[in-house]
Amino acid sequence: MKNMVKKICKFSVLFIIAVTIVYKGITIILSNRGRDATPVARAFSLSQIYNEVNKMSSSDVLFNSEVDFDDEYQKHFEMAYNAKDEYEYYMVLNSFMALLNDGHTMVRPNFSPSIIGNSGLHIAYIDDEYYIVGSKDQTVAPLFSKIEKINGIPINRYIATKIEQYIGVKTPLRREYMISRFLSQGKQGETVQYTIRTPSGEEKDVSCIYLNISESQSVFIDILPVQKMEYKSSNFIASYVRNDENTILYLNILTFREENKNFLHEYYNYIVPLIDKVDGVIMDVRFNGGGNSLNGTILLSPFIEYSKLTGANGCDVFYRVSSPAIELPMYLYRNVNGAKNLYNKEFIGLIKDKKSFSIKEDKLYPALGVDYNIYNEDYLGDNIYLPMERVDKIDKPLTVLTNYFSGSAVDTFADLCKELGVTTIGTNTGGFTTNCYSMKLDTGYSVQFSTGIPYSHDGHSIQNYGIKPDIFIDYNIQDLMNGEDSYINMALDFLKR
Repeated sequence: MKNMVKKICKFSVLFIIAVTIVYKGITIILSNRGRDATPVARAFSLSQIYNEVNKMSSSDVLFNSEVDFDDEYQKHFEMAYNAKDEYEYYMVLNSFMALLNDGHTMVRPNFSPSIIGNSGLHIAYIDDEYYIVGSKDQTVAPLFSKIEKINGIPINRYIATKIEQYIGVKTPLRREYMISRFLSQGKQGETVQYTIRTPSGEEKDVSCIYLNISESQSVFIDILPVQKMEYKSSNFIASYVRNDENTILYLNILTFREENKNFLHEYYNYIVPLIDKVDGVIMDVRFNGGGNSLNGTILLSPFIEYSKLTGANGCDVFYRVSSPAIELPMYLYRNVNGAKNLYNKEFIGLIKDKKSFSIKEDKLYPALGVDYNIYNEDYLGDNIYLPMERVDKIDKPLTVLTNYFSGSAVDTFADLCKELGVTTIGTNTGGFTTNCYSMKLDTGYSVQFSTGIPYSHDGHSIQNYGIKPDIFIDYNIQDLMNGEDSYINMALDFLKR
């Protein structure tokens, strides 16, 4: 009996100790969310990413074929464990995510105060060099000064040894754009020294402290033709520009993130009436943060005839029914057989006095081989119904400005322009459309990456390439110094033809 009591007591003590250890471990992990994480938690976060990426059916095609991802995982696992502080751990995550060669990748330290600082300079890649295009103090760091060294290291060598490993995207100019962002970023509180060549030819050293501030506004924004603004919202900025004897509407589309119904309503009620008054239109998506691809389709709908439209990656399929303003988005898995080629009026029925339409589910979904229970109205939400705001086509010249600043839904929109014959002017888009997956790590950070490889309407990969413009133009330093926008000048010349 005594032995039994001793065994029970011993077991109880061991149980209490075990529970205490687990409790303390959980407490440590939870208490480190939003602060310095433990080495074990940091290392484990690499396992979280590694396992999640491997679950993605097409993720392997995102990897650099010259890289052994399993081997890199082991290396980064150890690097995360041995990281001296939060900033070093943050950079380990950036290095690991860069292996995906994906423009959607992002690492977010999910706490405050931020460990990341900014030098206060806005740096951009122009004419094969890196220039200052925004400065908190232009008397110290004049605009259009060329960056020649950082911390005494020639700029190209600094990029090769300090920056390249954190840049995964390969799209032309988008890669250099991402490098320029890292050139003004560092560990908060540390000092960085830039050796610059001013426009007057003077070489000087400029010391900056990485602070919790945003980078300076760039001259790219300052030179936009918005002096005669006619309309402004969180989605659009519209202004008139004179082009010889003609009046052109310059429309800056700031985002595609707005809910479809609201975007369509604002566009048809506030922007289309402005288009009716002018001789041509320039749509600018260079500064667009992406969002919902359907909003790009809405922009073009008044300008095009009856046609069938397909999404860039086969996931979003759009059908135009009898007028350019009625659209049906169907959100389908990218592997649905025949989704791109499917079109038959018997699947679609107009309702509500021809003001909107509905899917004839009993015929459409069996034809797709899809279980309607997955794609029912609750899943699709309000996107199934879009009102017919206008049925007559706008017959005015249109051109669209694109560049490497923006991708995702902008990639899809640019591809749609190509499919429909709308002239695009600028550079390749960012090259990272398709759905984006975000996951939370136990360290309090979150990371995101693409879930697949997107393709253009004619079957070319968009990933790390983007959509090539019909007419290529990029910023040049001389135009910027003269306060001119090379893109808009080219668009105005094009609209004269």
